[in-house]
Amino acid sequence: MPHQLKLIYSIAFCAIAMIVAAAMSFEVLDRDFLQKVNPTSGFGGFSGVEWLILALCALAAWVAAVTICPDNCKLRQALCETPQPRFFALMTVASFTTAIAAVALTLYAPIWFRSMMKETKLFGVLQEVFILIGLVALVLAAFAAMRTQLARVLGIRAPVILFGMVAAILFLFLEEISYGQHYFGWSTPEKFAGNVQNETNLHNFYTYRFELVFYSGALAAFVILPLLRLSLPALLFGNTRFFVPPLATAVVALPMCALVYESWSIVIFQFYAMLIVALPIVVVMRDGDTQLRRMAAIAAAFNTLLLFFCVQFGRLLDDGYEYSEMRELIIAILICTYGVWLWRMIVAREQLNGMRSSQEAILASDFALKTQKI
Repeated sequence: MPHQLKLIYSIAFCAIAMIVAAAMSFEVLDRDFLQKVNPTSGFGGFSGVEWLILALCALAAWVAAVTICPDNCKLRQALCETPQPRFFALMTVASFTTAIAAVALTLYAPIWFRSMMKETKLFGVLQEVFILIGLVALVLAAFAAMRTQLARVLGIRAPVILFGMVAAILFLFLEEISYGQHYFGWSTPEKFAGNVQNETNLHNFYTYRFELVFYSGALAAFVILPLLRLSLPALLFGNTRFFVPPLATAVVALPMCALVYESWSIVIFQFYAMLIVALPIVVVMRDGDTQLRRMAAIAAAFNTLLLFFCVQFGRLLDDGYEYSEMRELIIAILICTYGVWLWRMIVAREQLNGMRSSQEAILASDFALKTQKI
């Protein structure tokens, strides 16, 4: 009960702080909830109200981080038990390299950076490749689940849940490639001509709302849930824990929310950016394993510097949407990571069940032979 009350109080405090911050943005700065205003002067151009909004977001993020972050012993144990450690290490390198590349290209090659964001160019294709790998892995996981006895979730069989994930990722993939228009080059049908980029897709009719759902969902799935699985496991009812990614996925996701420039004026994204900075700081300030705290300190410094550079020097970019695209690339890496992890988990479960069945068959055969001899 104390943990549940702590969670309720924290949610209430964060909600109040964010409502006040959003009200100040709306009333004083005259900005809508999802209105984008680029910080063209960096931190030096912030008004007093903007600093106050940022302080409220930071305070709410700190309370949230303290609430959802497990103690250092649990964190250390979970990281030591990471399945497929080499694979997760590779995905972490890919994620952090993406973030570093975003800053480096902003400072030294902003024009080339923007050109590589166009459809069928380097970063756009990388997004599609990672999403496609994750999609294929989830399809394989769904078929493997049909051969494996996995517990139901709220009465729903595991293969049904997995094919639901496949449908969602397939929709995302088709939206990313505009259902093939980027590669086959057909003219945009009249029904789709009104969207922002004049392409054959749905998400560009509601770009800002889509981004809010997409980024929030990624943060919840790949950062919040792995932490809650350790700190407040009672919130994950039944067998949903099987589908929650391991803590290492949150490490892969660390740079995701710090890549912000054009959406910096949106209060909820400021909260996300502050949360991704606050989480490793919480680990550093707690007692526990020295190596873990050292790693957390490096992550906190990296995220803080990344956030600073993105806000301070994003004005060097022509539009600023490049950071959003790189953030989406990291989410694509996370989808790939999750799909491959889940597929290999289910295959391992299938192999284990097969070994048990073989052992039971051998024992039954031995028992039958002994019975015949008697």
